[in-house]
Amino acid sequence: MNNRLKRKVANDYPYPVTIDFMRLNTPDFRNPDMKRIGKIIDVTENVLHFLALIALSDLLENISNLKIPDNFKARFRGNFTRTSLGKWGELLREVIKLFKIAGVSMFIEELPDFFIKGKTGESVAQSAFNRITSIRNKLQHKDKHYSRAEIETTCKELEELLETFLEEMNFIVDYPFLYVNKITVDYHRWSDPKYEINLSNIIGSNPELFDSKIEKSSNLMNTPAVIVTKENPNVYLNLEPLIIYSDEGNLNIPDIFMYMDWEKGKTIKYKPIW
Repeated sequence: MNNRLKRKVANDYPYPVTIDFMRLNTPDFRNPDMKRIGKIIDVTENVLHFLALIALSDLLENISNLKIPDNFKARFRGNFTRTSLGKWGELLREVIKLFKIAGVSMFIEELPDFFIKGKTGESVAQSAFNRITSIRNKLQHKDKHYSRAEIETTCKELEELLETFLEEMNFIVDYPFLYVNKITVDYHRWSDPKYEINLSNIIGSNPELFDSKIEKSSNLMNTPAVIVTKENPNVYLNLEPLIIYSDEGNLNIPDIFMYMDWEKGKTIKYKPIW
C-alpha cells in the first residue's frame, strides 16, 4: 500500500478514519488473504459511515432550506435504523442529491462532487466504492471456493480501490475536527460577553482528546460537542448527536462514538472508534 498515503492518513485525516485504516497496516492484517480482504471492507464501511454522518448532520442544519421528497422519507427509516455498508453509501448519495437539487452548499464544500459527478453521475470515489461493494457481495456467496491466486488478486484490487477512495477525499484535511470540552465566559456589565473555548484536535491516530488549546470567541458553542470547522473555529458544523465524545461505553474508556443503529423502543447504539 502507498506509503505516502499511509503517512497522510495517519497524521492528517480525522481520527474516525485513521484508526481502522492503521489497523489494516499492522502484522495481523498484512498477508494478502481473506482476513485482510475483510479488514479492507471494514475500513471502507467505517469511512462511508463517517462521511454519511457528516452529511446527515449537515442535512439537520439545513433542513429548512431543502425540500425533502417523499421517496427519501420512505427509505430513510430503513436506511437509518438498520445500517450497513450499502445503506451508508445510499444515505451519503441521497443527502448529497438533496443539496445539489436545491443548489445549497454543503459545509464540506467538496463533498458533493467527491461522491457524485455533476447532478447524478458516478464520481471516481463512488465508482471505487461501488466496485468494493460488488466484490463484497460476491464474496458473501458461501458456495464459491476461491484459490489462493484469486484471493491475492482480489486483495490487491481492493487495496487499490481503497487507496483511490482515500486519495479522492484528501480535501478532508482542510476541515479540522475538534472536541469542544469546556467554555469559560468573561462578562462585564457594560460589554458583550467573551468566551474562551477549550478545543481538542480529533486528527490522526493519536488525537489530543485531553490536550486542549484555547480559542477566544464572541460566539457561544454547544458543549460538550464534536464539531468540524473551517479556517475559523467560529464557523463550524455540530456533529452531535450523531458523532459524540463519551466515557460511558462498556469499558468506560473515553472515546469518540459514531451512531450505529436504532430500533424503535430500544436503546440507540453507538460504535466506539477505538
